Amino acid sequence: MKEEMDRAQAELNALKRTEEDLKKGHQKLEEMVTRLDQEVTEVDKNIELLKKKKDRRTRSSALEKKWKASQKINNDIDEVQCSYSTTLFIKQILEACMLRKNANFEDTLIFYLGEALRRGVIDLDIFSKRS
Repeated sequence: MKEEMDRAQAELNALKRTEEDLKKGHQKLEEMVTRLDQEVTEVDKNIELLKKKKDRRTRSSALEKKWKASQKINNDIDEVQCSYSTTLFIKQILEACMLRKNANFEDTLIFYLGEALRRGVIDLDIFSKRS
């Protein structure tokens, strides 16, 4: 009977150790699941951030293409204007118009209009309307 009790006690001790090991393993698994959930949340945030950056880059690329196309159109318009300009005076006026950022634009325009008036290319009425 004593042997039976000792054997049962040994089995009970082994089962208790197994139970403790299982509880520790369960706790570790719960911690791992919690960390994985946090990592999944972090990855989802990063995916959203990357999508936003990609959208911005795509929009930026589209705007750049539109800008380049508009520059090409502006260059084509400039070429058309210059090709139809028959006199040096008109080409000089067009060049002055294209340089609008220049602070002396108005002075240049008045100068060339004065020169055109002096040479007889335009009359006083046109000169007074433009200056």
